Amino acid sequence: MKTCQKHGIPAGVVANGEDVASDPNLNFTNFFVNTNHPRQPDLILPGVAVHLSSTPGQVHSPAPLLGQHTTEVLTRLLDMDTTEIASLEIDGVLS
Repeated sequence: MKTCQKHGIPAGVVANGEDVASDPNLNFTNFFVNTNHPRQPDLILPGVAVHLSSTPGQVHSPAPLLGQHTTEVLTRLLDMDTTEIASLEIDGVLS
């Protein structure tokens, strides 16, 4: 990368996960955040890359597990009742 840049060729590092996790600048700026994942406690995830003063944003939780919010979506958004949901589960539509 430095050799290319020295000769006027735009170049940058293609970093793997280990490179990113050990980057001193990212660690200095607290880019990584600890989350409490149900299957992997103390999971470290990348945080919000851009910090805006009025809307800074933050990581509230890890990604949901597969099917974690299915019942909530079906009842709240699709107005399904528990009988309809149970029927879908029996039919193997839901896991």
